[in-house]
Amino acid sequence: MKQTSRLALILVSSLAFAGPALAQVPDLLNALDAGGRSMSMGGGNNATNVDTLASFYNPAALGYLDTREVGLAYRNLPSSRTVLSGGRANPDQNTDASSGSRSITHAGFAAPVRDLFGRGSGTIGISYTVGGSIDDDARATTLTDGPLTLRNYRLRREAKSSFYSLSYGKAVNNGLSYGAGLVIASQKVSYSETANAFDAANTEVPFGSVDASSTGSGIGVIAGALYTPTTAPSWTFGASVRTPINLSGNGETSSEYDKIPGRVLLGATWRREGFRGGKDYLLLGGQIQHFFGGESSRFFDRSSQTLFGLGAEYNLGIESGRVPLRVGFIQIPSGGDGFGDRNAFTFGVGYRPNRVPVGLDLSWAVPENGGFDFS
Repeated sequence: MKQTSRLALILVSSLAFAGPALAQVPDLLNALDAGGRSMSMGGGNNATNVDTLASFYNPAALGYLDTREVGLAYRNLPSSRTVLSGGRANPDQNTDASSGSRSITHAGFAAPVRDLFGRGSGTIGISYTVGGSIDDDARATTLTDGPLTLRNYRLRREAKSSFYSLSYGKAVNNGLSYGAGLVIASQKVSYSETANAFDAANTEVPFGSVDASSTGSGIGVIAGALYTPTTAPSWTFGASVRTPINLSGNGETSSEYDKIPGRVLLGATWRREGFRGGKDYLLLGGQIQHFFGGESSRFFDRSSQTLFGLGAEYNLGIESGRVPLRVGFIQIPSGGDGFGDRNAFTFGVGYRPNRVPVGLDLSWAVPENGGFDFS
């Protein structure tokens, strides 16, 4: 029987108001959620979600897509403004976060192999996904730098990680699915540092200003598995690993950011049916993402980073379709010197009409340190 293509439209356009001062720049250099259904669950089902984002998070989930699907996510790329004080080498930071610019952060297509080639099994997915973003403008009226006094100091840092994925997933016997893919990364990095320097006699002396910008690229691989035990079908467990990605073509900025860390993703979801006479169901999910293999630097320092996310979805059945209601929390710790945590409470709502193969998801996030995101 001919299958109907499915269009899943995920709109996650966030509007954030500046919040109270944070200790340091919120660290989304590697841990930006690209948006979609899982975002409003704190990313709790990133490892198990069956949609076009599986190419980026866990290609094994593609094995359960049995129709063509298109996915699109649109959200903000957060920015921050920082006031510095103290010494240049280790300044005190007082950061305000804001919504920043808005952009498409995911575009994907997935289709069963048999639909594309007339035979075969499994599902192929291709996608573009933004997985990291930093946009900080730091300034100081006065900083000390050894015997020097720096006035009108400014440090501008920007980075954006874009991933192009080609993945394959296949469901096999006993509730197991596996998947793998090729990942091509495009990494934009720019930074500049300027100031007026004065010696102890208050005489202006030269300051070694820096202004560098480049876009590097690199290739990595991703592999994953998805498992639903036949003895406990309410549970689904997912895991994936993406290798670190060495960059090339980034000569101006290679001393600061020359390798995108690898990622280990572990997650599980639990589903309970039977609410309201079988019309509704409940989904609980949790994830752990661990980033590894980064390199130390002054402006974009990378060390190990482990984030956690938990969420719940109550899927409400109504006459015209389904309305999922979601809530969650995500904890993103600092992944390097000069960066701080970004933790948020999340919630959202979606709609899946019965007769039209389109889905819509809206998401909100409220960082615990202040600010408000609205989609």
